[in-house]
Amino acid sequence: ETNSPEAWSKLQGVVPLLTRIAEKYGFMDESIQQASYFVWHTLQRKISFGENFKVKLSETRKRIHEMKFYFPMPDSQNPFTLLGTEESKKVWNGEGWRVKNGFLNGSIDLIFEWEDRVYLLDWKSNLLKNYSKEHLADEVREHYQMQLQIYALATVRWLRLFDEESFQQRFGGILYVFMRGMPYAQAVHFERPSWKNLKQFESELEHPTQTQ
Repeated sequence: ETNSPEAWSKLQGVVPLLTRIAEKYGFMDESIQQASYFVWHTLQRKISFGENFKVKLSETRKRIHEMKFYFPMPDSQNPFTLLGTEESKKVWNGEGWRVKNGFLNGSIDLIFEWEDRVYLLDWKSNLLKNYSKEHLADEVREHYQMQLQIYALATVRWLRLFDEESFQQRFGGILYVFMRGMPYAQAVHFERPSWKNLKQFESELEHPTQTQ
C-alpha cells in the first residue's frame, strides 16, 4: 500500500516493469511517469461490482493474468459449448469436436475471484470525452460487444459451468476498466450476462448470418 503514484513508482521493480512494457509496445520513455499515475489510481480506487461489493483491485488475491483461450469455432453440427445439454461434459472434456471453421483464440487481461465468484476484467486505455456510466455502457456496446460475448463464453467453458445453477454460483461478471478515467471517477463498466444471454451469444456465434 502506498499513498501516492509517486511513492508507488519508487517501489522496487515498478519502473523496470513499466519500462519493459513501454519498450514492448513502442512507447516513449516520457510515458512511464504518466502510466504509473494511471495504474496506481486504477489499483487504488474502490470500484463497485457484483452484489454491492466495493473493492480495490489491489485487494484481490486469486488472480490469473493474460489467461489464454483457444477453442474451435462453432457450427451447426458442433455447437460452441452445448450449454445446458447432456453432451456438455463430453464436449468440454475434449470429445466430439470436428473443427470446420477454424479456431477462436485470444487472452483475457485478468481473471480474479472474489467472494467465491469469478470475474474477468479487460483494461482499456481509451481517451474518452467523459467517463460517465452511460457513456461507458455506450462505448462497450458499440465497440466491444462481440469481445464481451466471446470472453463470457470462454470463461464459462474454462470453469466448466455445465448448467444454470453452477453458472449462478460461480460466474461473477465482466469489468471493462477505462484506466485514463480512473484518477477522476470510477471509470468501470460492469456487466453480468444471464444464462439466457449466454445461450443467445452461443447462437449468434453458431449462426452469424441469422443474427445480422
